[in-house]
Amino acid sequence: MKTYIIFNLCLLILISCKPSIKTNKEIEQAFLALDKELLQKELKQMTDNDQFYRSLLDSLYQTGKQPPQKEWDSLWNLQKQIDNQNTQRLLELTEKYGFPDPQRSGKPIPIWLIFQHADDKYCDQLMPLLDRELEAKRLTAAEHHMIQWNLEGRQGMPLKIITQN
Repeated sequence: MKTYIIFNLCLLILISCKPSIKTNKEIEQAFLALDKELLQKELKQMTDNDQFYRSLLDSLYQTGKQPPQKEWDSLWNLQKQIDNQNTQRLLELTEKYGFPDPQRSGKPIPIWLIFQHADDKYCDQLMPLLDRELEAKRLTAAEHHMIQWNLEGRQGMPLKIITQN
């Protein structure tokens, strides 16, 4: 009897710990309930942050005014912190509401760049989610492949990816 109770208790714990998988209908209903104006502001801020240090570093590099390596590395570390924050937030949003592409969010915000710039430590978490979003047509094949190409180390040129859509 004691074994039976322990077994059932363990089973109950395992079942309750498993995250619920939302259906596409549930995801779309949750998205429809969102305040689109707040979402647009947040997505815009995320993409602005995504480009903040990248733009500065690219500008310095293009003009040949690259700072000493220690400063350069510090700027990239700041960008990586932003990338991690952005990736975590977009993962949360995408899990709950689906990928907020421009058509769904109502603004031409290239939010896919957040996942493209994600650290490869997110690959195992991102790829199944991106596959789900591609299947649900909330992510284009080109966006999916560009993000995957980046997460997998940018091996080769993604020419076939760009021309497939």
